[in-house]
Amino acid sequence: FPTRRSSDLGTDELVAIATGTVMPQRITPAVTTIITAEDLEKTGATDIATALEAVAGLHTSVSATGYNPIFSVRGIHTSVNPQMLVLVNGIPITNVFDGHLGQVWGGMPTRAVSRIEVIRGPGSALYGADALSGVINIITRAAGDVQGLTLGASAGSFGARDQWVLGGQRYRGIDVMFYLEHNRTGGQSETLASRLSR
Repeated sequence: FPTRRSSDLGTDELVAIATGTVMPQRITPAVTTIITAEDLEKTGATDIATALEAVAGLHTSVSATGYNPIFSVRGIHTSVNPQMLVLVNGIPITNVFDGHLGQVWGGMPTRAVSRIEVIRGPGSALYGADALSGVINIITRAAGDVQGLTLGASAGSFGARDQWVLGGQRYRGIDVMFYLEHNRTGGQSETLASRLSR
């Protein structure tokens, strides 16, 4: 995302993840990366794990059990990834027991995301022991970002078919936003099959 990396000192983009208060990225006391909805659209990334691969010093892989994403910062990772704190709108979604993302959370589509803020490096002083190697804060879109109803579909190789609906409005004084997506593909699978020829 070259538009967000104008210098090694950061940009004037506002970020809150580093200190808990909003300040310009260039003066934050941590190495941060900001991925906006515009950036996500330009890259074509359809899920969070794919989008985060573009962040320098951060690598995504999957666990052997559950096929859940593992986020590795500067080579620090384990099979359940307890040292990387993942937040959605500032709320931790990691398992309290061992810090992993759980068997239910297999990923997150990017069309419902307003921006992603990443700390590459220790964030434990602000976020606790779960943020040993870094912090990822996924900020979802608000009703004002959507303004109405949007339907979409896409198709690709290996029988890939995607349909999605995104909507948002103010209802009785409450901002409501929803997103629903269905994916199907005959390509990549987490199960490997073997064929023996005679």
